[in-house]
Amino acid sequence: MALKSSESSLSSLCTSDVTELITKLNSDLLNLLTRLATTNPSAARCLMHFLYISPSQPCLSTC
Repeated sequence: MALKSSESSLSSLCTSDVTELITKLNSDLLNLLTRLATTNPSAARCLMHFLYISPSQPCLSTC
């Protein structure tokens, strides 16, 4: 039974780490696209797509 509890806490720890990493990556991507969008029309389209879809789950496969 203690093993299940440890697995559960490890799983939730990993989930929170992944969530934190995703948030950081999204922030970095938004900053990069914002800087690029000032000089590049393709980057501006990617930025608009990023903001339209959802900053928490961008879908930039068309860029």
